[in-house]
Amino acid sequence: PPFTGPGADKEMYYEEKEFYYALGRAISQWADVEERLYLLYQKIINSDNFFGMSASYFSIINFSNKLDMVDKVLRASYFDDKILKKWDKISDRIRTKNIHRNHLAHYSTTFNNLKKPGDRIYLSPSISNINAALAKKTLSKKHTYNTRRLEELVPVFAKLAKDIHNFVLVLPYINATET
Repeated sequence: PPFTGPGADKEMYYEEKEFYYALGRAISQWADVEERLYLLYQKIINSDNFFGMSASYFSIINFSNKLDMVDKVLRASYFDDKILKKWDKISDRIRTKNIHRNHLAHYSTTFNNLKKPGDRIYLSPSISNINAALAKKTLSKKHTYNTRRLEELVPVFAKLAKDIHNFVLVLPYINATET
């Protein structure tokens, strides 16, 4: 829900607007990471049955499961150590950055008027989440995302998407008779 309304402090109104803009950009940039992962899957499967390939990939809702599937298909299709080492580096980064994506999707938006402008609106684990509270995650800077931190994720996600794309470009096609 918006924190600002009619007659609200203009500074707060713009802070909220910037926050949601940064959040939208970060989430949209992550969507590009997921799209590039599909392009990798598409290249590995190398099927003329585009609709079946698309249906199989997008029927998996959980991103970690999609990544595991792509990883297994790649390892079953390629045995070159250079390819696998390069993929390991990329997939490790995907897994690490997916933690941030998961936070963006599932953390609660919080407003704290006692903080300085620019830090008053942020994502954090729900205060109702006892697991996060016990792990002391609810207010730690590592587990909160203000506008600045959201903006920092955009180029990180963009580079990851680009690296996946570049990996797809250099990955050789596999002939069905080779596997």
